[in-house]
Amino acid sequence: MKTRNTLLAHAKIVSATGVMALCIGAGALVTPLVSQAQDFASTQRQPIDSVVAVVNEGVIMRSELDGRVAQIQQQAQAQGGSLPARSALEAQVLERMIMDEIQMQLARRSGYSSLMTQNAGLPLLITTGEPAGVGPELVLMLASQGNLPEQTVAIGDVDMLRQRAAELALDVTLVEARPGEPVKASAGKLPVWPVALKEPAMPGVLNPANAEYVLATLELAVNACMAGQAAAIVTAPLHKGVIIEGGYPDFTGHTEWLRDACGVDEVVMMLATDAALHAQAPDWQGSGDLRVALVTTHLPLRHVADAITFDRVTRISRLLAADLKRQFGIASPRIAVCGLNPHAGEDGHLGREELDTIIPALEALRADGLKIEGPLPADTLFTPRHLAGVDAVLAMYHDQGLAVLKYAGFGQAANITLGLPLVRTSVDHGTALDLAGKGVADPGSLRIALSLARRLATQRANAAC
Repeated sequence: MKTRNTLLAHAKIVSATGVMALCIGAGALVTPLVSQAQDFASTQRQPIDSVVAVVNEGVIMRSELDGRVAQIQQQAQAQGGSLPARSALEAQVLERMIMDEIQMQLARRSGYSSLMTQNAGLPLLITTGEPAGVGPELVLMLASQGNLPEQTVAIGDVDMLRQRAAELALDVTLVEARPGEPVKASAGKLPVWPVALKEPAMPGVLNPANAEYVLATLELAVNACMAGQAAAIVTAPLHKGVIIEGGYPDFTGHTEWLRDACGVDEVVMMLATDAALHAQAPDWQGSGDLRVALVTTHLPLRHVADAITFDRVTRISRLLAADLKRQFGIASPRIAVCGLNPHAGEDGHLGREELDTIIPALEALRADGLKIEGPLPADTLFTPRHLAGVDAVLAMYHDQGLAVLKYAGFGQAANITLGLPLVRTSVDHGTALDLAGKGVADPGSLRIALSLARRLATQRANAAC
């Protein structure tokens, strides 16, 4: 992966009796982690914890590594999956943790920490999503581990969250707060803006009566952001079907609801793998790194072709290019566009949408200066040769693009809604009702979505100055 190689080129790895010291940049200070090893061995002491990696001013503790590995093992066991040997798994997880720390340090050195002061007092809001799903426990897991940014507030039912924490033996103290009040999350402490359930919720058991509750958490989050009381929204997954059954027949998803709540005409749904969320250099893309945006979102497949219009393709493409510049700092984005039909229509023999709609739209965009290519057959676009030099792929419909992305980076990706007057990110997965209440769901995607939300909010604040 080119991103990994580029970052590790800045690092010097020093091995000392099994402990890794990692240093970035010139003048970095290496402090020996192990001294007088013979004396330690002779005393036969049992350490409470130990450092497994030093990344300049940051460290990764053995307990953090063991906790991350245990989560992955539990998830794999629950899903019937297989994992490499413990030593190989530890090496993979540690590399991912080191990469995260390197990326944050490089971001701080490029000015990120100074920019954060502009909105550091505003909280990140997490809507806890469908109460029968994994959303509430993912938030609680990160809180118990101390993996939430300091300025983080959950929005949800306090009694439900407290009960879920107790059932999963998670040591988390919930602190009720209100919009405008200062908050500080820390290990084992989670500020909550309370919204009451309509009826008690059980893990894995959907209840349409709580559809109004789920939407109320979103409404509170949007109102706070629009009033300048919050920096960004991070949404845990909701269940579209139960909201429709709960009396909202026109509901189609977070993306469309936020569009209407914010009063904008068009938004773009884009998912990206972890490495792609941070990268801006031309050679950022490795074989598993993708940004995929959608022309249509949550539509039945039989309605997709009618929704692919000249105006829609051009509007979505312009929004995508604009936010790749504004939110990702890419000066001249390069976009590859999928065809709708097999083989991109085969010159009209397998459908005319490419000839009648998509090609004219792309020609108009190129005439306006956008770097956009296609339409390309979707079955071959997602290969290294075609992805090389591309900043984002624009797919025509949901499963055309997201099946590939989730195969490449499921659990290590995030969802971003482009075109809103506020920052909204989300996880790359659904409610996982089969895992809810078991404590085995992986909070990795939520952690990534939180980190991304803070970065995008900071970047927006800086651009507005």
